[in-house]
Amino acid sequence: MTILRLQAGDEVLTRPMVTKADEIVLLDANRENTAPIISTLLKDGRYGYIGPTGGVFLAPIELPAKDSIPISNRSEFEAIRDNLGGSYHLVADIDLSDVEWVPIGNSLRNNTEYFSGVFDGQGYVIRNLRIKGAYESAGLFGHAQNAVFKNIGLEGTSIDIILNAKRSGETYAYAGGLVGYSGKYDYGGYYSYPYGKTSSFSNCYNTGDISLSSITDNTYVGGIVGYVNRLDFISYCYNTGSVSSKSNVGSAVRAYAGGIIGSYVSMNHRCFISFSYNAGSVYSFAAGTSRAGGISSIGYMEGTLNDCYNTGDISAVSSEHGASAYGIDISSKYDYNNRYINCYSIGKVSASAPRYVNVYGVGGSGSGVYWNTESTHMVNGAVLTNEKKIGSLIEEDTTIPLTSTQMRQQSSYTNFDFDKTWIIDPEINYGYPIFQTQSGVKPVTEYRVTFDSVDNIGSLVAGVNKQRIASGNHIPKGTDIIFYADQGIICSDPGG
Repeated sequence: MTILRLQAGDEVLTRPMVTKADEIVLLDANRENTAPIISTLLKDGRYGYIGPTGGVFLAPIELPAKDSIPISNRSEFEAIRDNLGGSYHLVADIDLSDVEWVPIGNSLRNNTEYFSGVFDGQGYVIRNLRIKGAYESAGLFGHAQNAVFKNIGLEGTSIDIILNAKRSGETYAYAGGLVGYSGKYDYGGYYSYPYGKTSSFSNCYNTGDISLSSITDNTYVGGIVGYVNRLDFISYCYNTGSVSSKSNVGSAVRAYAGGIIGSYVSMNHRCFISFSYNAGSVYSFAAGTSRAGGISSIGYMEGTLNDCYNTGDISAVSSEHGASAYGIDISSKYDYNNRYINCYSIGKVSASAPRYVNVYGVGGSGSGVYWNTESTHMVNGAVLTNEKKIGSLIEEDTTIPLTSTQMRQQSSYTNFDFDKTWIIDPEINYGYPIFQTQSGVKPVTEYRVTFDSVDNIGSLVAGVNKQRIASGNHIPKGTDIIFYADQGIICSDPGG
């Protein structure tokens, strides 16, 4: 273990040194050899939310669990199939380009073969995932229940599923970058399965293309997860690849596509999607109902989306029935109770269908929900005028329409937290709001300093401008202070 020791007056806590330290202690200025008077919990040593091989993440990467099994190559990764409930973490990038990938946990209908463990990418990247087989549920993992996925990058992904076999009855197929289907498989009904089987997805991304096409199945496709059944938590995830969902035959079949999730069933706001964004194109086609959304195509039974945004183009097409497209997400027709908090969309939205067409800047209503009035909205090939553009299908539409200029101004977003969450950088995302972690405002290394009760500790100063964050002759035991590696830290003389 590397321990970095500082004394009063030292200005040596620089980013390169911090990234190599496991622990930092600060010693009393006058008694160098005494025990540390403060200690810190080091969350990890990578700055700028950049993984060890260049992956770009939205949140810090904590150290893996002590009992986690390290994975360094494809062979070790394949071995997860032998223990679907284990805890694993990457210690190197994995290249899957040699042989087409078979999804882990691919027995969907009998609910017996699914991943239920922990998979921690540790900021490494899985490259060149290739899946072209006729899988009912496709992704790096086909089926997951009670699982944890975190700190995973997917680059060069190419999932292109074509199901040509006709199946009798109402059938379903799913595809997502990480997981095709999450939750207990509840064939034949949206509402019959109670709470449980929760999985979580945090700090993950996909930059490749995902497509699922079937001649008879209802299809659900998402950049991260194809379908979520109850109680999943998704945070700090993003997708920049294209997403396509197609159901080709019969007016009864449906196609759903979403930038993060294809579709989800929640329960009393128990599916949470937060601090996530989509920048890829999203497309759905069905002979029957077709739905496409920037974050999700549709949510059933009260989900919650907060601090999310979409910049990708959204398109839904139906050849025989109806089509709906929206910038973020929409509630089902059975209940319009999804919650949308601090979200926005600027993507082009279009839909075409012979029976009905819905095009919305956002989809649902909520608090602090914005959309761009200058983005193109199209219905059956015709561009809508601003007077005909709509933010939400909800009768009491609380979404806020803004021009492109207004959407680049912080003052327009009265609900957004620009102190901790959002920032506007003219050189990133065309000047539209982004998460602070995307701009390098907060580097990845975060330290929580816990002070013991000590007299004459002096002052702890941190920040580019040496902003004082603690001072005085006595700091109460248990006081927590958070600072970041790129800010540096200075301990001055007692009382200084």
